[in-house]
Amino acid sequence: MSNGNVFERLWKLQATANKLILDGNRDPEQLCELYQKFIETNRITFTVIGTGLTSAEWITRLESGGHKPSDYAKDILSKPGYDAKHRLEAGKEYKIVLVRGKEIRKDAERTTANLKALGRRELGDQAVSGLKGELALLIREKFTNAELEAMGLWYIAVLHEPIVSSGGDPHVLHAVRGDGESWVGAYCGLPDPQWDDGGAFAFLAS
Repeated sequence: MSNGNVFERLWKLQATANKLILDGNRDPEQLCELYQKFIETNRITFTVIGTGLTSAEWITRLESGGHKPSDYAKDILSKPGYDAKHRLEAGKEYKIVLVRGKEIRKDAERTTANLKALGRRELGDQAVSGLKGELALLIREKFTNAELEAMGLWYIAVLHEPIVSSGGDPHVLHAVRGDGESWVGAYCGLPDPQWDDGGAFAFLAS
């Protein structure tokens, strides 16, 4: 089909959809959701290479590179669970897909549980079950604050198996820009907390 015919069909479909809505035969919110999903389908993908570094080695590496692990992030990284479960295989390439928080439009529904469900539904169970904390550290190194801003993002979070903090709360790691600094932060990893729509969530691609 030529471009002219494709565009002609598109205009006709849009006109028909508009008429159906104006006549009260279709829900305008449903059409908005379809358009939103179409616009946001083009997700960012990239690769990182695992290091297998220990948490102590990572803190030194991040700080030497001008990044700032927050106190919460340092606390999470200091726990035995990080070195035991969240180091990636050294030298192995991992393909990442970013899902923008805006793909879940309602703030009340943008919870950790719903974001993980979205990842599993669209990318497969391994997209979530294979996530490890080191991915957040590699992502922090990969993207400068300027690059995050160009992508329209304040943070990129990895919804890995939570690590329990010294205060007894489960947390996940995320790369954050704020106050002109390149941060690694930690956020509550329970199923119900809501995330704002200014970030994205990293999942493993098959």
